[in-house]
Amino acid sequence: MGQPKGLLNYHGLPQVHYLFGLAQSLQLEAFVSCREEQKLLFADLPVIPDHPDFAGHGPISGLLSAFQAFEDRWLLLGCDYPNLGKEHILRLLNAEKNTFDVICFKHPESGMAEPLIAIYGHSAAKKLLNFYNSGNDSLSRFIKQSQACFLDEPNALVLKSADTPEERDAIFTRKHE
Repeated sequence: MGQPKGLLNYHGLPQVHYLFGLAQSLQLEAFVSCREEQKLLFADLPVIPDHPDFAGHGPISGLLSAFQAFEDRWLLLGCDYPNLGKEHILRLLNAEKNTFDVICFKHPESGMAEPLIAIYGHSAAKKLLNFYNSGNDSLSRFIKQSQACFLDEPNALVLKSADTPEERDAIFTRKHE
């Protein structure tokens, strides 16, 4: 993308601040997950940097670091999703059941789980660590072998991530049509 995705402006402020504000509006304690060398970019927000034992493996690094910092369940909100709103977070929170390792959306077009907009429960922590220690670092693969609850999201644009400048521009254009 050429810059940290959390600093992209989709809603009149950097995406990380937008998501942080959504979490706070729901009275959730929020943290920014980032690599150690990115901490200063988010100095105005509480940060959980990737633990050295997990660093360099993408989103799983952040989630494992969060579980290590606080033994709790985690709502993971990737900053790649400019169309994510409060109503989507509420759907995850309201669907929460203690019997699931993961609660996530299922993409309406691909049918795949969306691992970066999900709740990872207490039961996922040890399983995720074992999964990682066995040489795996894909949250999508972890979800496939977990006890997961899948929520339908009919609007594919909500679950469209912006990973390149072209994707970002296309999402922004479609949103304002």
